[in-house]
Amino acid sequence: MADGDHAAHGDCWFRFIIDSRWITEDEILSEQALKRGSIGEANGRPWNHEVSGRLNSMTADVQADGEAFVAAIVSGLQNPQKRPKHLCFAGVAFNSPKNLATQIGNIRTGVFHTPIDLPDRFASPAHADFVTFGSSDHDLDAIRTWLQENLKVLKAAQLSKMPSVCSSSQSVTVETSSAASTAQSMTDVLRR
Repeated sequence: MADGDHAAHGDCWFRFIIDSRWITEDEILSEQALKRGSIGEANGRPWNHEVSGRLNSMTADVQADGEAFVAAIVSGLQNPQKRPKHLCFAGVAFNSPKNLATQIGNIRTGVFHTPIDLPDRFASPAHADFVTFGSSDHDLDAIRTWLQENLKVLKAAQLSKMPSVCSSSQSVTVETSSAASTAQSMTDVLRR
């Protein structure tokens, strides 16, 4: 797979959850998980915004990669001894690229392979972005809401379930009425 290619619909796109508080008691993604610059502007790409993640099919060990990701964050801190108390590899937020490729109002979404090369401390050949076309900074809250409603969560101890969950239409397919209602609510938010 080359840089910029669409991710396969049957794959599993995931994003590391690096704070245990970002998984609610009901095991859904908290609002805080998609704040603090998690949706960035795309530079030099045909899309407008992106959320970093990875493709499960290209990741040998999600647990090890998650722990290495946290270690890379710590290594970039000015004072690693003052590591934030809740910083840890807590799990993943995920869904299939097929379920993430949609139209939200006037915003088109998808998942694209965007590998990161060394010497970047976050280098990964499995890197992929959830992307938006036609979005502006005014749309970010609506995009966050849509992702929070559509990403599934697995805690670190549940990672062995991820491959079967992404291939199971029962576990990841958004109910038609829910999807329609979400699309309508997103359209309403985008119109404001």
